[in-house]
Amino acid sequence: MTGTELPEAPADGALTAREKSLIALAVAHAVQCPYCIDAYTQDAQQKGADIEQMTREADLAPEMKEHIQRWQTVERSLANWFEQVQLLREFATARPQVLRQQLVDYFSLAGTYTLRVEAEQAMGYVRVNSLDLRAGSPGVENPGAWAGVYFLGQELQVSAVPLPGYRFSHWEGLDGQTDPSLSLQPGADLALRAVFAPQD
Repeated sequence: MTGTELPEAPADGALTAREKSLIALAVAHAVQCPYCIDAYTQDAQQKGADIEQMTREADLAPEMKEHIQRWQTVERSLANWFEQVQLLREFATARPQVLRQQLVDYFSLAGTYTLRVEAEQAMGYVRVNSLDLRAGSPGVENPGAWAGVYFLGQELQVSAVPLPGYRFSHWEGLDGQTDPSLSLQPGADLALRAVFAPQD
């Protein structure tokens, strides 16, 4: 494998596309191909992998130690492997912001802002565009107190969805708005809280 060759991860089968992309990323890291690491990091993120899934060195450390001892690779060591994994972690952590800045520059956007959303999950949840901020939604680790980055000047749809037995009361952070579904274009960071109450 060279810097100009990027084999395609196999299609879905026994493994999911995300799992195969993670395997391809691990191989790219093992052969120290920077171009491949870059490409498969993006690919894995697009297929729903998070940073922890891309950098689970603790699960691989025993196998890597055995591999190094077995093949007596002079230029490699477990310490060197951990250093490389840390580089991968730093790359994966920084990559989303780099990609967002590239989009801002390419499309001449005004920049980005952070949206923070809170809701009492026992009573209801919030939907941001097509993303349901509730337990089990891919990429949503803390649905009751969530944050995401969006582009300034772009329309944003937010909806408060009450669970059975509850009703939506109002929004905190929007001057007491009582409409459960809103179309917004924030000009700065925005913090919202959907307030629910028991049905009368």
